[in-house]
Amino acid sequence: MTRIQKCVLFIVIGLILYGGVYYTADRLAYKNGRLNSFHKVKTTKQSGFDYVILGASHALPFGFEDMNATLEGLTGTRIINLAGPGHGIIPNILVFEYFLKYHQTKNVLYVLDTFALSSKKWNEERLEDVKLLQWAPFDLTLARMLLDYSFEKGINKKVPLDYITGFSKINNHSRLEPETFDGEKKFGKKYRFFKPRDKQRIKYLYGSEKSDALFGTYMAIFMDWIETIKMNNIGVIVIKTPIPTHIYEMLPQENEFNRKIQKVLMEEKIPFYDFSLLNNEKEFFYDTDHLNSKGVDEFFTNHLKDVLKRHAAPKKG
Repeated sequence: MTRIQKCVLFIVIGLILYGGVYYTADRLAYKNGRLNSFHKVKTTKQSGFDYVILGASHALPFGFEDMNATLEGLTGTRIINLAGPGHGIIPNILVFEYFLKYHQTKNVLYVLDTFALSSKKWNEERLEDVKLLQWAPFDLTLARMLLDYSFEKGINKKVPLDYITGFSKINNHSRLEPETFDGEKKFGKKYRFFKPRDKQRIKYLYGSEKSDALFGTYMAIFMDWIETIKMNNIGVIVIKTPIPTHIYEMLPQENEFNRKIQKVLMEEKIPFYDFSLLNNEKEFFYDTDHLNSKGVDEFFTNHLKDVLKRHAAPKKG
C-alpha cells in the first residue's frame, strides 16, 4: 500500500468514526433537548398555534414547569414558547422563520427588552454562543438558513460551520442529561435583592450605556419583520414584562427608549402593553428581573390572560 493510499484510508476511517460520534451526539440532542428554541421547532408535532411567544429570558418563565399549559387553559389557545436566553431581534427572527418552515400561527406575542435593541451582543453575536446549537437536532433546512444568515445578515460564518459539523454538539458535556436552564431550579424561590449584585446584572445586560445608532438599526429591522409577517395575516402583540421598581430605575435610558418604542408601534398600529411597573412586587421574582412561579401566576391571571384572549383572532387585511 502506497503512502497516498494509507493517507486516504486513514482519512476514510477518521470520517467514519466522526460520523458515528456525530450521529450519536445528534440523537442525544434530539432526545434530551427541552428548552432550546430550534429543538422545539424540529420536534413539535402540532402544526398550528394561536400564539408563538418570542423574546429573551424574561419570556422563559412562561414555559417553566406547567406554565405553558396553564396559560393555554386560561386563554383557550394553543401556545408555543420559542423565546431563548439573550435572544435579541435577529435570533428571534431566525427562530420564527425556521418555525414557519414547518408550522403555522395566528399571532406572535413578542416579549420585548430594550437591551435586545441596543447591542450586537444580543443579536448577530448572540448566535455565536455554542449553547444555542448544542441542543438543536441537525436539519438541512436550518443549516441552509444559517448559511444564508452568514452571507446576508452578518452573522459569523463559524456559526453555520459549527452547526453543520456538529462540533459543539459533540463537545456538549451535558448531552447525556435532559437540557436544563438555571432559572428553572430557582423558579419556586423568592430572590433576596442585593444592590451590588443587581448593578452587576444590569451592567451585563446593557453595558455602560445604550447605543442610539444600534437602537435605530435594530428597531428598523424589528419593524420590517413585523410588516412582513403582518402581510401573511399573522397578528403581532408586543409586551414588556414586570420588573421591580428599583431595578427599572437602574436601567439606562429606559424611559427614553420606551417612548420611542411606543411611538413607532403606535404609528404602525401594533398593540403594545408595558407591564414593567405592574405586578412587580419583590416577592414575585426569583432573581433581579425574572418572575418566579408566584409572579407568573399573578401576571397570567391579572394581565396576560386578558391580552391574549383579546387578540386571539387576527384581523384580516
